[in-house]
Amino acid sequence: MAERTETITQLICRIGRLPSLTPEQDFFEAGFESIGALELLLELETAFEVTIPDDRFVECRTVIAIDQLIAQLQSEHA
Repeated sequence: MAERTETITQLICRIGRLPSLTPEQDFFEAGFESIGALELLLELETAFEVTIPDDRFVECRTVIAIDQLIAQLQSEHA
């Protein structure tokens, strides 16, 4: 989990041009712009080999929420 959390954090920071982010922090409140959401979604799907439903993705506003969603999707398709 720690590796996945770190990868998610790095992607959000790189795409959103954020200097840092904690796993509990709302990344939109930290300055992530919605224009980067599609790029983030695609990169997450590629990095973790999952298909993330749009309606579930838009509910995720923290690294922890994305991490939990990806873990759930991976376990459903294991």
